[in-house]
Order: sequence, then C-alpha cells, then structure tokens
Amino acid sequence: MAVFDVTSGVTYATLSAAITGSSANDVLWLDVGSYVEDFPDITHNLTIEVNPNAAQIGLASLSNPQPLPPNGRAVLNVPGDKNVNLSVAGLEIFGANNDVLGNSNGAGILFETGNGTLTVDNCWIHHNEDGILTGGTNAFDPQGMTIEITNSQIDHNGAPINNPRYGFDHNVYIGAATSFIATGNSFHDALGGHEIKTAALSNTITGNQIIDGPTAETSYSVDLPFGGATVISNNTFEKGASSQNKYFIHYGSSQTYPGSSLQITGNTVTNTRSSGAIFLLNQSYGPSGAIIPATITGNNFVNINREFAAEDQKWNGGFYAPTATVDIISGNVFPNACFQAGTRILTLRGHIAVEKLAVGDGIVLRRGSVAPVRWIGHRTVDCTRHPQPTEVRPVRVIAGAFGPGMPLADLLLSPDHAVHADGVLIPVRYLLNGRSVRQEAASLVTYYHIELPAHDVLLAEGLPCESYLDTGNRSAFANGGPAMQLHPDLASGIWSTRACAPMAIGGPVVTEVRRRLLARAADLGFALTADPAPVIEAGGQRVTPTGDDRLLRFVLPPGCETARLLSRVSVPADTCADRDDHRRLGIAIARLWLDGVPVALDDPRFGAGWYKPEQDDAGETWRWTSGAAVLAAGGAREIIVEVAMTEQYWVDAQPRPTTGRAIRRRT
Repeated sequence: MAVFDVTSGVTYATLSAAITGSSANDVLWLDVGSYVEDFPDITHNLTIEVNPNAAQIGLASLSNPQPLPPNGRAVLNVPGDKNVNLSVAGLEIFGANNDVLGNSNGAGILFETGNGTLTVDNCWIHHNEDGILTGGTNAFDPQGMTIEITNSQIDHNGAPINNPRYGFDHNVYIGAATSFIATGNSFHDALGGHEIKTAALSNTITGNQIIDGPTAETSYSVDLPFGGATVISNNTFEKGASSQNKYFIHYGSSQTYPGSSLQITGNTVTNTRSSGAIFLLNQSYGPSGAIIPATITGNNFVNINREFAAEDQKWNGGFYAPTATVDIISGNVFPNACFQAGTRILTLRGHIAVEKLAVGDGIVLRRGSVAPVRWIGHRTVDCTRHPQPTEVRPVRVIAGAFGPGMPLADLLLSPDHAVHADGVLIPVRYLLNGRSVRQEAASLVTYYHIELPAHDVLLAEGLPCESYLDTGNRSAFANGGPAMQLHPDLASGIWSTRACAPMAIGGPVVTEVRRRLLARAADLGFALTADPAPVIEAGGQRVTPTGDDRLLRFVLPPGCETARLLSRVSVPADTCADRDDHRRLGIAIARLWLDGVPVALDDPRFGAGWYKPEQDDAGETWRWTSGAAVLAAGGAREIIVEVAMTEQYWVDAQPRPTTGRAIRRRT
C-alpha cells in the first residue's frame, strides 16, 4: 500500500508520513487497505481520499495501534485555531477509545474549535466513543466552521454502558459551528447517546436514514439544544425498541439562538418502542420567552398518533413545564382513521352499529361485493386532556352533505378517516367547511375501525369510507396487541402497494370535491354573506356604524378607554374551495382614525385580537381582526375605519342591509 500526494507527485509509504510531508491544500490518495498508525495532527488544509482510480474497490481503513489515540483525542485530529479545511472521502475510521485519560470521548474525527470546513463523503465511521466530534464557540461568526457529511455510514459510536460517560457520546456531535449539512447518510445504533447532536446555527438534515436499530439504547435521533435555523426533510426515522428516550427530535432550550426556526417535512417516521414515542420535544425560547413554533408538514407517521407529533415545554426560569402546543402540524399522514361509536355500517344483516359488529360479519362494499370482518379495533380518546383537541375531536358529516342519501344520517368520523370520492381517498379533515362538514366539540370519544381481508371502501351511513389498513399502528387501539416492528421502507411502502385507492389531501380533485360540498350546503339551506356585520362594543354599549361598506363611522359613548371591534368570523379554507387559509378572520382594515387623527397599523394601541399587519407587492397595507379586536380608544368619541377586505361568512344571525359584495383590496 502507498499514499500518493497528487499535488506534489510524491509517494509515501504511510499516511502519517504523507500528512507530515504534505503542504497546504495538497490532495492525498490512499490505496484500498488497512492503515494502522499513530497519525499526526493535521495542521494545514488537506484532502485525504481513497484513490478514485484504483483497480480495487473498497475503503481505506484507518485505526490506531492502541485504542487510545497518541494525540489523546482522535484517529484523525485537527487541533484548535489552525483555520484548517479538511476533506475526507472513502475512508473507514474506527476504534478510538480515550478511557485512559478519563474523559472517554475518543473520536473517529476530531475537528477542534477555530478551524474552517470539514467535509466527509462516502465514509464509514463506527465503534468510536464519538464518531465525528467538532468544536465551535461562536456560531454567529460568518467565517465560522462548516461541517458537511454526505453519503456516509456512521454507527455504533458511544461509550460503554458501564462507563460514567455513557449517554454523553454520540454518532455525530457538532459544536457551535456556523453550518451543519447532512445529506444521504445512514446514522444508526448510537450507543446510549444521540444519533446526531448539533449546536450549529444553521442545520440542514435531508435524505438520511436515522435508525436506532432493535437493540441500541439510543437517546434522541436528533438533538438541537440551541435550536438554529433548521430544516429536517425527506429522512427515514425509526425509534428503536430499546431506545431509552421517547422523543425523536429535541429542539431548543433556554439558550435558543436568536432567529431560530424549525421545518420538518417529507419524513417517514416509524416507532417500534413499545412504551410509545413523541416525534418532537420543543423547548425553544424565542422572543419574550415564547416557544418558537415548528412546522411539521407532509410527513408519514407509522405507529405514532397525531397527538404524539409534538410536545411543547416552556422555560419558567428554573425548569421546563408542559404547555399548549403552538407547532404547526398539517398535511401529514397519521394512523387512526376511525368511526365514532354508533356509526351504522351496511352489512348482509342490514345497517349495524359499528360496535355491534362481529368478526365474520359480511360487509357490503361500494362496488356491491361482500367481504368478511377480520378484526375490529377500538380506542377511547379523552379530548379534554389532549394537547391538540382538534386533532381528535370527531368530524360530523351531516345527512345529505355529499348528495341525497350520502350520508343517510349524520356521520361522525375521526379527522383522519378518509372518504372515497372521485376515485381517491380524502381524509375528512381536508373537507371541512364549517357547516355540512364540521368538527364537533367533544369530551370523551370512542372510535372503532374495521379490518377486512384487504383495504377497501365500505358504506358508513351510506357514505363510501375506507376500511382499516394496517401500516404498523395496530397497537394504537386498545385491543391491538403488541406493537409491530416494521422496517421503515416496508411501512412507508404499504400504502402505495396495498391501499385500494390513492390518497389525496390537496390539488384539483380535492378542490372540486370541496366545491361540490359548498354547493350542496347551499342546497341544504346554509347561506353565505359578504356582510361582516361590524359593530363596536364600548362603554357597555354596542355601536353600529354609519357610512358605506368601505368607510365605517362609529360614535362612542363618552369616556371610553377601550373599544372592541366585533364582526362575523370566516375561516377562508371553510368557505372557499381553493383556499388553504385556516385563520379565523373578521375584517381587514386599511386605515383607522381616532377623533380624526390617523393611527398607524403597527401602533401599540392595537391590542388583542389583531393579526400582524400585511403588505402586498404594490405597498398596500392592511390588518385583519379575528372577529373581536381590542383598541385602546383613550376617551375618543369617534372611530372611523376604512375597510380593506372582507370575506364570505356563514350566516348565523340576521345581517344588516349590505351591497352583498365581498370587499377585496384595491388593485
């Protein structure tokens, strides 16, 4: 074996000699084979990679003669404050053990504070105490450290279970770097610690497999103790059966970086931990101590119910306390699509309440054929104790919502239960319109699901709905038995290979179904209006406006310090088939005057019930109310409001006379 310095043309007998003899920015090519050496510190820019032109395919394997590295730290060590850029490719690095010095964090690669960029590609780093360990002190330094790991396998790193540092060493441990990027890697079987721990200011973790394995007592899949601007996308996660920590991802602390954000999208997430798991623990500390909302969208969850997608804990000056979840959780695929108790299913014996069915009953399918019941799952949910009650409260589809006899009577479904329409399955939560398909307040709900020999469409109160498809979530039901342990690739592929129809949560098909539901709601007597019916509540009185639909004048009683602008409320996603805005909107104002004096839209006198000001490309500005918005009137006798926009509102009370046109902003 030999090491060739491509830059200088010199061939060395050992990698150690090549590192010592090379100059800044040299490229070293290694033959495939084993290099068992006491490697010197790397103190200048260097590229070390397996010879890409070698006839033999494989890795160059690096280890030390003794587990304790001669530098006391790592197989490959870059000391601090050298401003080194190091790139490695095609290497196997293993065996670093630092127990002799008592700090037990011998690393495969150690990249100390005060260096530049570490690039790791197509490497296998395993059975060290830390796989990759980096320093970093000032993440905000634009010239700070960058770590990029691609197409590599990093596994079985960590301190032994009887070691005092057990749980403190990780597959990857990134210090306060400026940027961390991990793409196309396999991180698995971290021994007691985390698969990935990063304190970088910016983190991009995409297209990786992050899997605990069946026996490793791994902690977090990803630990982000200081938050950071983070994107976690298109990864495969698996929480292992032996994992000691129920959380997949931990984000933030009382020392969260300013400007932090978290987007989690397109991942496949599987839990095989029998005592349950929660995907995200959000302990971030944003402006004024508020939790920074994470965005969790487009993920596929297997054996994790929606209520366990996220848990938020707020820092209270000495401890973290659970609080209401502020994270944005939408467009994900969860298990647990169910019928509420009492729902009648069409069988050969007629319409039978779902809880009265028995295994073997013949279920009449949408096409007219019959299939026997194979299993009936049931679970009871206490909505009042749920961190996000809207995720489990039943959705009522009123009789005739889809057409005459569809359904025959009001039908109650869990939010994720799919209805069959236009050749696709649509979770009913994406068909909400606030009237004919609406969510119900509930405290305790018992849900049932029916498994047939194959996933199919049955008739619930006459409406085509899906039967149960087992994607590994059977244990979510009270009578489901032990948790199944599916490989993530199998779990994520079940829907595409065994589902009876495609799933749709958006796009033209869903828009068209929503449009028909709104038209049908009108046929059933539900009416929309463009009139927001604004009034001001002040001094114990309700004041109606004078003027036209655009300019509203309110005359207040004397001495009013506070006024509330009230109106009807619209959820645009409920009243317009092609909109996805789920805010509760009252009216949007363009300008406001108190006793003739203009009040800027960002004035602190706008209190609770106002959304933040918005602006379009033309510079037009407006501010929405939530339907009940507080204004510090300061004793003013007159409030004039210029209306920028209104919505379509469901009619719940007699409206005042109006032109009947929704007001849109000027163009």
